[in-house]
Order: sequence, then C-alpha cells, then structure tokens
Amino acid sequence: MISSMSSRLLKWATVAGLACLVVTTACKKDEPAPEAPPSSAGVATTPGTPTQAPAEVPGSGAKPAEANPAEQKPDTAVPKVEQPATAAGGAAATDGRALRVDAPDNIIFYGAAKSFDELANKVSEIVSKVQPVPGLAKVFEDGFQREFGFTNLDWLARDKPIVLSGWNPKEIADGAILIVPTKGKDAFVSALPETKQADADGNQFKFGNGTKDYFANLIDDNAVITVDAGIYAKAKTFIEEKLNTYSPGNTIELTIEVGHLTTIFKDEIAQSRTQMEADFGGDGSMPPGVAAILKEEIAMLYSFLESVDTLAVVARSQGEHVFLGFDTVAKPGTGVVTFVESLKGRSLELGEKIPAMTYLAFVGNYDIGKFSDSGWMKLGIEALTEALKLTADDKERLASLQREAMALQTGAFMMAVHGTGSKAFAMSGLGNVQDGAKFREKTFELYNLLWNRAVDRLKAEAGGEIPPQIDLSSFEAALRSIGTVTAEMGVTLTLASSDEEGIKTDVVTVTIDWEKFPLAKEEPEIAGVIKALLGDTLQFGLGVSAKQYAMHVGPDAKAAIRAALAAGGTAPAAYTETTRHGVSSTAMLAYISVIDGLKAFSALPQLDSVREAIGKLEAKNGVGISMAAGEGTELRLLLDVPMDHVAAVVRALGNQ
Repeated sequence: MISSMSSRLLKWATVAGLACLVVTTACKKDEPAPEAPPSSAGVATTPGTPTQAPAEVPGSGAKPAEANPAEQKPDTAVPKVEQPATAAGGAAATDGRALRVDAPDNIIFYGAAKSFDELANKVSEIVSKVQPVPGLAKVFEDGFQREFGFTNLDWLARDKPIVLSGWNPKEIADGAILIVPTKGKDAFVSALPETKQADADGNQFKFGNGTKDYFANLIDDNAVITVDAGIYAKAKTFIEEKLNTYSPGNTIELTIEVGHLTTIFKDEIAQSRTQMEADFGGDGSMPPGVAAILKEEIAMLYSFLESVDTLAVVARSQGEHVFLGFDTVAKPGTGVVTFVESLKGRSLELGEKIPAMTYLAFVGNYDIGKFSDSGWMKLGIEALTEALKLTADDKERLASLQREAMALQTGAFMMAVHGTGSKAFAMSGLGNVQDGAKFREKTFELYNLLWNRAVDRLKAEAGGEIPPQIDLSSFEAALRSIGTVTAEMGVTLTLASSDEEGIKTDVVTVTIDWEKFPLAKEEPEIAGVIKALLGDTLQFGLGVSAKQYAMHVGPDAKAAIRAALAAGGTAPAAYTETTRHGVSSTAMLAYISVIDGLKAFSALPQLDSVREAIGKLEAKNGVGISMAAGEGTELRLLLDVPMDHVAAVVRALGNQ
C-alpha cells in the first residue's frame, strides 16, 4: 500500500521536477529574458552559499493557520520539534538551508524550485560540462505539456517558484499539490484544453489530457493543480498562507515531514518491524544469541527512523560545484541528538596528515565518550560474545577494556586509502589520544583477550585438525609457527617491534615469492593484478607516540607510521580545496578523488587504452561529503561534486 501511494506522489514530484528542468531550456534564443521579480528583502549569503538575487518576499506577519478538523489525523497530533531558524521574507537563513514552514499533520512533504529559469540554466550549465544532450529539454517540455493537456506553455511565469507538496496518502491516494506560476489567469485559462469545465466538483476548473483529469484553482497568479477534487478545500489554508508565497533560497529544496509519516504509517511500520524480526531469526531458525543480536539491530534501525522529525533535501550549485544537502532535525532525547551533540565545537584536526596520492579518506572529530555505552557498542560486545562464546566474566572484561580504550581517545581521527610509490594500495590511519602508552596497553589487553578466546573457540571446533607444529599459545608464537608452513608456498611471515625516540611500533610483514606462490601458477592473471597493486611485500603496522596512535597497511609500514606521528604535515592540495566547500563547522568529511584513484590503478592491464590520458590528469579537488552539527538538534550533511573533476574523468575514459 505504501509503495503504490509513494509511486504516485513520486510521479508528481518527477513531473514537477522535469517541468522545472526543461521549460526555459527550450525557450527561443531571441526571446527577451524575463524581468527579475521585485524584492524588498535581501538574502544573506555565507561562505559555501551561492550569491543569489534577493528573493521575492512572501506575505509575512500572518499567524500560523489553525488546522481544521479535515487537516487532523485521528491519532494524537505529532509534537512539534523546533526547526532551524529561517530568515524573514521566506529565504533560507544561512548556508544553503531549506525554508521551513509550519505544516499541518497531514502534509508529508513540501518544497520548490526557485524558478524555471534558474533551474534550467543551472542544469544546462552542469550537463554541458560533461556531455551536452541536444533536444533533451524539448522532449521533457513536450512531455509536461502532454501530461496535463495544455495547448501551449506560453502562460508559464518562468522567473518564479514552482511549488510541490503532498497530502496524507492514507486519506487521499493522489494527494499531490502542484503550484505553478502563471502570467495571469487569462493566459492560463486560454492554454487549457477545449474540454475544460469551469466550476467543476468544487474547483474552478477541471481539465485533462484525454485519459486523466486534473483540477485547477487560481490564487493570485499561481495555478494550484491537483488530481483529487477535494484536496484543495482541505489544504486551502496551508496553500494560501504558506505555499502560495513559498520562496526558496536554493535552486531546489524539499522538506520531508518524517515525523508526520511515521505517525501516519505507524501500524504499517510496526507490522514491517514484526515481519523483519520474523524473517531474521524470529521463527527459531537461528541460534538464540544470533537472533537476539539481529533483533537488537532491527530495533536500532527503527529507533533511528522514529527519531527523525524532518529531513530537508537541497540542491544548488556554485561555479564548478554541485551541492546536494541533507539537513535532518531529530526529536529531543534520541540517539541522533546524541550524535549531533558529539559533533558540536569539533573541527578536522587531522586532515593535514592525509598522505599524498590519497583517493579515499575519512577525517573526523567527535566526542567519543558519548558512545562508550551506546547501543552500537553494546551490540558489538554481544556479537563478539556470541561468536567467541565468552563467559560472563570475559564479557564484562571486554566491555571494561573497550570503555577504557575509548576514554583515552579524544575523538579526532583520520583514515586514508592511497597509492604509494608505484603501488596502488596502502591504508593509513591516525588518531589522537590522551596517553599513548596507556592506550597501547589497553589495546593489547583487548587484543590478547580476543585472541585467547578465539583460540579456545578454534580448538573446540577443530582441535583435532590443527597441525601439531602450529603453536597457538600467543599471537607471536602462532605467527612464527604458521610461517614455517607458509614458507613452503613462498610466503614468509615476520613480526618486528621497536621502541625508538618515543614511538613504539609493531609490524607484521608478509613477503611473497611469486615463483613459488601457487596462485601465480593456478591463476596467473589474478596473481599479476595482485602483484601490480601490492608488490612482493605487504606490511601491517601499529604505532603509538605520547599523544597519538597510527596504523598502516602497505609497504614500509614503520616509516609510514613514524611519518604520521611526526609533527606537522601537509595534506594534498585537492583535499584542502575540498574542505573549502564543506558545510559550515564541518566535523566529519569523506573525501574521494577519482582522478588519484585512476592514477594509482593505472598499471592495471584493464586500463591500457587510457593509461596515457590518465597520466595527464591532475586532481585540483575531489568529491566531498561533509557533516556537522547544525542549530539545535539539526544534523547537516552536504555532498559536493566538482564537475570539472567529473568532466576530466569522463574525457580521460572516453577511449575505454
């Protein structure tokens, strides 16, 4: 039921979006540009927010509409959660936020495109950077006209917002509300099909495309188009006081009333949760411990859904960058709010430590102490307890060591996947701690506990099958004894520890003699790829200094760890440029450089035909996904896609 209702609303959203996308793109070049709408209030801009013309000021000063009985659900009304402030005049307050309005409980979403002209121009500009598609705009324009049966589109006011909203689909199946700006009532009416009817079913007009009927009502110079005949009367107050004057501050923005949806579909959500629990072990098909863990995971998933009040999605662009923002407002007292609070006042402390040739990185800083007893931590302990069959004492010791190790961390971290020298793969990590020696001590206590219990489990399951020469008394002993077996296959294992200049390191080295390695004979192509990516030697290293810990997977682990723990550092310029376009007060950032990834993997035979083109690429920026705490209980996430980066990759791979 939910999917069918959603598909209908999605169709309307798609139609509205396509209309915005193409209507003005198809304008004739000799047609004069529309005049800018009058304004009396400016839109404040902040770093990361495109400079835009002042938005048209909607009616202000009106009291929020009191919802009539038709606007109320039979269930208890959804408690209102304080939303981020928006500027007077209907413009987004700061940093690309969507305009928020007080919506009745039956409204499940609302939003708008800033204008036909702006959206069409932005999309045309963005698409042309990669691959122009001649005639695409005309195809969609014709589709929009055909969908509603309009005789022409001359009536459209191409410089004003187009607004879309959705009504409770359990009450009205086709609950979409589309508000389209016109050049006046006469112009709109003249474009309606000849079969139109005036004063039909409580609406000013009824019209259609021959197979489907629509209804239209005009407020000022806006045409309110619906499928359902009765929805206009139900939503009239909201339309007149909020939607009719809705003036977005972004190219596109859409606010989803998640709290309204979870209330409307609470029975269906409860049923889906029950069904999911039954599907994942609730029927007794799984061991009780595993079933309990899965049930807890499901509970956390639904708890997250129920903790969200609104989700605003914003699309905008500036220069070479396309931005897609997701601003979530959580209900007080929920896990999402705990996460939001953990990000406040934090910054990307360790970004400068990202290695050269990095093509994937995650940098962050959060109050880790808020999660020492979180559901996810408890779930991890339960999973290990089940997998290793821990005793109650072991379980408590595991939890205690985990809490102690977390308490020693500050929450600042960096993880990067990168090339190194001529090899495509290495992974480096770094974190800040309050006491490096104590952190190392607790970490190794934790590892030893898990190692010993894993060995106990292995002996219980396959004790008789373990070769007698394998010594499992400790990790070091196991590595040495296993190495005597793997040496016959061309694989040498060694462990080296050092304590030099205040830095302790432990490095496991895996060296492969490819002439002896069985895979080289059985699967030479696969072996060739592995050799090209990793070489003959792969190391796994851990290191600590007084205030930091580091890890490295790849060649020269000890040197990489010591370099990471040394003072100073300079991040790749492409990463630094990406941080400039993140959401304000970024506390977490995922960074992706497709260009650096291609360069790192260019030795693969699959890239022979484009290797030369890849070699000429230079990453000036990368894709960024930034996260920060917003106002109150707001969690902000921003996707930044630099189109010059995308276009360069597309051109380089054009011969592939």
